[in-house]
Amino acid sequence: SQASQRPKTTWNSGAVTNVVNNPYNAGETFCTGPARFTGDTGLTGGSVTFNCGVNPVTITVTSEKNITANTTIDGGGLVTISGGNSTRVFHVQNNNNASGYAFVIRNLKVVNGRSANNGGGISVERLSSLTIENSTFSGNVGHNGGAIATDGWGANDGGVAVTITNSTFT
Repeated sequence: SQASQRPKTTWNSGAVTNVVNNPYNAGETFCTGPARFTGDTGLTGGSVTFNCGVNPVTITVTSEKNITANTTIDGGGLVTISGGNSTRVFHVQNNNNASGYAFVIRNLKVVNGRSANNGGGISVERLSSLTIENSTFSGNVGHNGGAIATDGWGANDGGVAVTITNSTFT
Protein backbone atom coordinates (compact mmCIF):
# COMPACT_ATOMS: atom_id res chain seq x y z
CA SER A 1 0.00 0.00 0.00
CA GLN A 2 1.01 3.63 -0.40
CA ALA A 3 1.08 4.18 3.38
CA SER A 4 3.57 1.34 3.84
CA GLN A 5 5.97 3.06 1.42
CA ARG A 6 6.21 6.16 3.60
CA PRO A 7 9.25 6.22 5.88
CA LYS A 8 8.69 5.25 9.49
CA THR A 9 10.03 7.59 12.12
CA THR A 10 13.36 6.69 13.67
CA TRP A 11 12.70 9.07 16.56
CA ASN A 12 13.72 7.52 19.85
CA SER A 13 14.70 9.87 22.64
CA GLY A 14 17.22 7.36 23.98
CA ALA A 15 19.08 6.87 20.70
CA VAL A 16 22.29 8.61 19.75
CA THR A 17 20.88 9.92 16.46
CA ASN A 18 17.21 10.81 16.20
CA VAL A 19 15.44 11.73 12.97
CA VAL A 20 11.91 13.10 13.12
CA ASN A 21 10.48 11.91 9.79
CA ASN A 22 7.57 12.33 7.43
CA PRO A 23 4.28 10.77 8.52
CA TYR A 24 3.85 7.03 8.46
CA ASN A 25 0.15 6.78 9.25
CA ALA A 26 -2.44 8.07 6.80
CA GLY A 27 -3.80 11.44 7.85
CA GLU A 28 -0.83 12.52 9.96
CA THR A 29 0.71 15.86 9.22
CA PHE A 30 4.44 16.01 8.63
CA CYS A 31 6.44 15.45 11.81
CA THR A 32 3.53 16.10 14.14
CA GLY A 33 1.77 12.75 14.47
CA PRO A 34 1.63 10.68 17.65
CA ALA A 35 5.01 9.40 18.89
CA ARG A 36 6.84 12.02 16.85
CA PHE A 37 8.66 14.98 18.37
CA THR A 38 5.49 16.13 20.14
CA GLY A 39 4.97 12.75 21.81
CA ASP A 40 7.97 12.60 24.14
CA THR A 41 8.42 14.93 27.09
CA GLY A 42 12.17 14.45 27.28
CA LEU A 43 15.21 14.35 25.07
CA THR A 44 17.85 12.10 26.57
CA GLY A 45 20.81 13.07 24.46
CA GLY A 46 22.32 12.77 21.06
CA SER A 47 21.51 14.54 17.84
CA VAL A 48 18.01 15.39 16.64
CA THR A 49 17.37 16.32 13.00
CA PHE A 50 14.18 16.56 10.97
CA ASN A 51 13.08 15.08 7.65
CA CYS A 52 9.74 16.84 7.31
CA GLY A 53 9.74 17.64 3.61
CA VAL A 54 10.87 20.69 1.67
CA ASN A 55 8.37 23.19 3.09
CA PRO A 56 8.62 24.92 6.48
CA VAL A 57 6.78 23.12 9.28
CA THR A 58 5.67 24.21 12.76
CA ILE A 59 5.60 21.61 15.52
CA THR A 60 3.61 22.67 18.58
CA VAL A 61 4.60 20.95 21.80
CA THR A 62 2.06 20.43 24.56
CA SER A 63 4.63 20.15 27.33
CA GLU A 64 8.21 21.32 27.71
CA LYS A 65 10.99 19.14 26.35
CA ASN A 66 13.29 18.25 29.24
CA ILE A 67 16.93 17.99 28.20
CA THR A 68 18.67 15.49 30.50
CA ALA A 69 21.88 14.77 28.54
CA ASN A 70 24.09 16.47 25.96
CA THR A 71 21.76 17.20 23.03
CA THR A 72 21.97 18.93 19.64
CA ILE A 73 18.84 19.88 17.68
CA ASP A 74 19.17 21.00 14.05
CA GLY A 75 16.01 22.27 12.38
CA GLY A 76 17.61 22.55 8.96
CA GLY A 77 16.19 26.06 8.58
CA LEU A 78 12.69 24.69 7.98
CA VAL A 79 11.45 23.74 11.45
CA THR A 80 9.70 25.92 14.03
CA ILE A 81 9.06 24.54 17.51
CA SER A 82 6.19 26.36 19.21
CA GLY A 83 5.06 26.32 22.82
CA GLY A 84 1.59 27.28 21.58
CA ASN A 85 1.53 30.17 24.11
CA SER A 86 0.90 27.59 26.81
CA THR A 87 4.19 25.89 27.72
CA ARG A 88 7.93 26.47 27.87
CA VAL A 89 9.64 24.83 24.88
CA PHE A 90 12.91 23.48 26.37
CA HIS A 91 14.20 22.96 29.91
CA VAL A 92 17.85 21.94 30.30
CA GLN A 93 17.94 20.15 33.63
CA ASN A 94 21.09 19.66 35.69
CA ASN A 95 19.94 16.63 37.73
CA ASN A 96 22.93 17.14 40.04
CA ASN A 97 25.35 16.45 37.20
CA ALA A 98 28.70 17.92 38.26
CA SER A 99 29.32 19.38 34.80
CA GLY A 100 25.78 20.07 33.60
CA TYR A 101 24.70 19.35 30.03
CA ALA A 102 25.52 20.88 26.67
CA PHE A 103 22.45 21.91 24.64
CA VAL A 104 22.97 23.09 21.06
CA ILE A 105 20.26 24.55 18.80
CA ARG A 106 20.99 25.15 15.12
CA ASN A 107 18.87 26.42 12.24
CA LEU A 108 15.69 26.34 14.34
CA LYS A 109 12.89 28.72 15.27
CA VAL A 110 11.65 28.63 18.88
CA VAL A 111 8.41 30.57 19.21
CA ASN A 112 5.50 31.27 21.53
CA GLY A 113 6.93 29.55 24.59
CA ARG A 114 5.38 30.57 27.89
CA SER A 115 6.42 30.06 31.50
CA ALA A 116 5.23 31.54 34.79
CA ASN A 117 8.80 30.97 35.97
CA ASN A 118 12.04 31.25 34.00
CA GLY A 119 12.49 31.32 30.24
CA GLY A 120 9.51 30.81 27.97
CA GLY A 121 11.74 29.55 25.15
CA ILE A 122 14.52 27.84 27.11
CA SER A 123 15.39 27.55 30.78
CA VAL A 124 18.93 26.33 31.46
CA GLU A 125 20.01 25.10 34.88
CA ARG A 126 23.43 25.65 36.51
CA LEU A 127 26.73 24.36 35.14
CA SER A 128 25.22 23.59 31.72
CA SER A 129 26.03 25.25 28.42
CA LEU A 130 23.76 26.62 25.72
CA THR A 131 24.86 27.22 22.14
CA ILE A 132 22.49 28.85 19.65
CA GLU A 133 23.45 29.14 15.98
CA ASN A 134 21.49 30.56 13.05
CA SER A 135 18.21 30.45 14.97
CA THR A 136 15.25 32.70 15.72
CA PHE A 137 13.39 33.23 18.99
CA SER A 138 10.10 35.10 18.84
CA GLY A 139 7.08 35.66 21.08
CA ASN A 140 8.49 33.79 24.10
CA VAL A 141 7.35 34.97 27.55
CA GLY A 142 8.67 34.13 31.01
CA HIS A 143 8.69 35.76 34.45
CA ASN A 144 12.51 35.96 34.21
CA GLY A 145 13.82 35.88 30.65
CA GLY A 146 11.41 35.62 27.76
CA ALA A 147 13.50 33.70 25.22
CA ILE A 148 16.21 32.36 27.55
CA ALA A 149 16.74 32.19 31.29
CA THR A 150 19.78 30.78 33.05
CA ASP A 151 19.85 29.60 36.63
CA GLY A 152 22.79 29.60 39.05
CA TRP A 153 22.59 28.62 42.68
CA GLY A 154 24.78 31.16 44.37
CA ALA A 155 27.81 33.45 44.26
CA ASN A 156 30.28 30.57 43.94
CA ASP A 157 28.31 28.73 41.26
CA GLY A 158 29.75 28.37 37.75
CA GLY A 159 26.44 29.49 36.26
CA VAL A 160 25.63 28.72 32.61
CA ALA A 161 27.87 29.28 29.59
CA VAL A 162 25.88 30.82 26.70
CA THR A 163 27.13 31.28 23.13
CA ILE A 164 24.87 32.88 20.50
CA THR A 165 25.86 33.24 16.84
CA ASN A 166 23.93 34.75 13.92
CA SER A 167 20.55 34.52 15.67
CA THR A 168 17.53 36.80 16.11
CA PHE A 169 15.45 37.57 19.20
CA THR A 170 12.15 39.46 19.01
